Formats: sequence, structure tokens, C-alpha cells
Amino acid sequence: MSYDLWFWNQSTKLKKAPEDIVEEFVEGKTVEGIKSLEIDKILGQIIEEFPDAEKEHQKESGELVQIVIDRNKTEDWIILVEWSGQYLCVESHGAPGEVLNQFIDISLEFGCRLYDPQTGTRYDG
Repeated sequence: MSYDLWFWNQSTKLKKAPEDIVEEFVEGKTVEGIKSLEIDKILGQIIEEFPDAEKEHQKESGELVQIVIDRNKTEDWIILVEWSGQYLCVESHGAPGEVLNQFIDISLEFGCRLYDPQTGTRYDG
């Protein structure tokens, strides 16, 4: 079972429910009121924090499409990282809380706040 964390930077004027925002992200939509991310810098920070991360590229374009942090052999967990120009999604399969906190810290550096869909909580503070 996965535990997902979603991160984005939104305008204070945006009153849309976080679960509706995630649904639009999943549908591939651009959400008005969500700021563009410095995704290359965010991904660079993730790769710096997790140097053993596997970078998966699209075959045709060579574009980076996913980061996989696989610790199944030593610690029995895996994380998949996906993104767009507006969000970062961290899909955890058994990763410990201190590892997930690293993603929260990285995202905060870039003005992105956490939405935890398991609890329905957006952490704006």
C-alpha cells in the first residue's frame, strides 16, 4: 500500500479544496492559482539528498519522467517521485517518516506546502 504526499505552491486567493486540486493534477490539467515550480532545482535537490536514486527517462525524448529510490534490498522500502510544472508527488511504499520529512524539507525550501491525502490535510502554516 502506498502513502502519497503532494506538494505545490498556491496563491493565498485560491479557495479550491486540496483534493480537487490533486484530481486536476492527476487529470493532467493546469490549475489556476498554483504557481509554477522550479522543478529542475527541486529534482536536483532530491538527487543530491538521495544520490543512489534511479532516474527514469522517456525513451523517445530522453526527458526525465520519474525518480525511483529503491531500498528494498537493505531497508525494505521504495519511493517513486513524479511531478509536473505545478506539483511534486512522492509515493512511498514503506519509507520511514524521517525519509518523508526530507521531502517535506526540500519542498518547503521552494515554497511548496504539503497536502496529505490520507488525512485530507493541507499544511499551509
